[in-house]
Amino acid sequence: MSNKTTIRDPIHNYIYLTYVEENVVEHSLFQRLRFISQNGSAYYTYPSNRHCRFLHSLGVMKLGGDIFLNSTEDINDPDVKEYLKKALALIDAEITQTFFTTFDSVITTFFDKKNIAYIKYGLDIDLSLDEMKKEVKKGVNSNYVLKFVRLILFQSLRLACLLHDIGHFPFSHTVEYAFKDYLSSLKNKSNKSEPLNEEEETFLSNYSNLITYVKIGPEKEIHELIGIKILQEVLPSSHDDFQKLCRKLARFIITKEKSDEGFEILNTLHDVVSGELDADRLDYSLRDPYSSGLDLGRFDIERLLNNFTMVQENGDFKILPKMQSLSSIECFFHQRYLAYKYLIYHHSKVRMDVIIKEITSMLICIYFSGKHEHSDIIEVLEKNNFKYLWSKLTGISDQGNENYLFCDENWYKSLLNELYAKREIIKNEDPYVRKLILLVETFTLRKTNNIISILKRYDKYLDFLEKIRNIFDESLNIDVKSQCELTFKLNDFKEFSNEIYKKHGVILLYKDTPPKALKFTNDETELKVVNIDNSLTKNCIPANKLSPYLESLKTLKRADQLFHIFLISEDIKDNPKLIEMILDKLILFIGNHIKKVKGLSPVTNK
Repeated sequence: MSNKTTIRDPIHNYIYLTYVEENVVEHSLFQRLRFISQNGSAYYTYPSNRHCRFLHSLGVMKLGGDIFLNSTEDINDPDVKEYLKKALALIDAEITQTFFTTFDSVITTFFDKKNIAYIKYGLDIDLSLDEMKKEVKKGVNSNYVLKFVRLILFQSLRLACLLHDIGHFPFSHTVEYAFKDYLSSLKNKSNKSEPLNEEEETFLSNYSNLITYVKIGPEKEIHELIGIKILQEVLPSSHDDFQKLCRKLARFIITKEKSDEGFEILNTLHDVVSGELDADRLDYSLRDPYSSGLDLGRFDIERLLNNFTMVQENGDFKILPKMQSLSSIECFFHQRYLAYKYLIYHHSKVRMDVIIKEITSMLICIYFSGKHEHSDIIEVLEKNNFKYLWSKLTGISDQGNENYLFCDENWYKSLLNELYAKREIIKNEDPYVRKLILLVETFTLRKTNNIISILKRYDKYLDFLEKIRNIFDESLNIDVKSQCELTFKLNDFKEFSNEIYKKHGVILLYKDTPPKALKFTNDETELKVVNIDNSLTKNCIPANKLSPYLESLKTLKRADQLFHIFLISEDIKDNPKLIEMILDKLILFIGNHIKKVKGLSPVTNK
């Protein structure tokens, strides 16, 4: 028996890797996640927040496996047994039609390894290989066969959890948002028949080819598309039959790319990776506050894990929590809400995120413009292989090309450091370049005197809204919050921001911060809780119908702070009059935009 790898985790204690998982974790593209921070630039605000996507992915894997094991523990449960039978039919079809092999071959390769990690998770098949092959002939009538199917699904789900974040950019979502905006701008130009240069056309074409290549719709996030492509490299089909099968199923679980009859049972496992109460959210809601030194309370993860069950509702199989875990569910959503409020949406953390996003957006535009006046900057970008960032945004198969492993935060920060070191060389009279250098300097040196959070606290946020509301007659019922959100997303606001910088040398940035709570469809939460009555019938009930606290989260989403606003300029904190003047102009701009929407006359001064 082999058990090479045991990982000690501060959140989940020991995590045991199976031999299938070891092969993935050892891959250089997975090791890259050691240098991708989980919370972007949060360590600028919370210095101890240095944990990475690597450790988070292992934690998600551990929790996802536990959720599945607990929900399928009793294979004599009618719902569990029926689910495993359907899974057996799917697996058998995949083995014979895709791999052109047999169930016996899959079992043989598994027994050859006899990995001790499966025993630790209670998944040992206590039979000899010959005895197991005899059981296979019994098909769905053999509990040993169903146990082996459960083991296959366990391994496939754990792989899916392990690889769910494999495609993340440096600084996680922050850099991704910059690419998302750039792609949107190129599509708009293309739709308006505006000319694109050769580099822009190639970039847009590569992105379209990527969507075709991975066979997933464009509604997926960019890091998910990249992740699916990387799966081709991290999960090759050149291993034993057991690994090949688990890797194939893991891809289906992550992507939900198969809508054929029978594959819907894998959607059940996808919801463990990405759902309302999934392994991803459970892990980061524990890990992120812990790593930041924040004491937000700790929900009872063990009680929650031990109370997941398999249930069949309207023909679909779902893994849901039982009513006995309601206290843990309430605590989880409370902790997740607080983690976003005081960590992810902390004004100091958000402002560093929007700065790195703005820097990335500007560098992308400069690189693809190819303008001579930006040649010094382009030279630095080319020297540091800036194109690493989008090297996977292509529909071309590049299996074996591992250059993307360098696309991490150490590399990206060294690029920014070089830009700052050469600031005197590349700095010129171009306002765009001066703006870039100011942002790079503010980020790399964390020059907090260069940046101010206008809505630092909730009282400031309410005061801001009230000043906008005072522009209007009291008889008008105007939802100022919603109107602000709409205004910030329009080109008019971008033009206003550009005008502010042109006149005053002040960069105006905005970031939406929607509170994280339960999703509601009409008056019911999408999350359901299972109540098992005396006759052992499982009833699925919307969670808010059982919990007044969860019901209250519906109003919380609109009552809390929905956005942050930042001003950036050289030592701006030493110039309160300038800050006040720009804030007054912003309030007037938003008020007049709302008046325009409502068909009212604009205000010329306050």
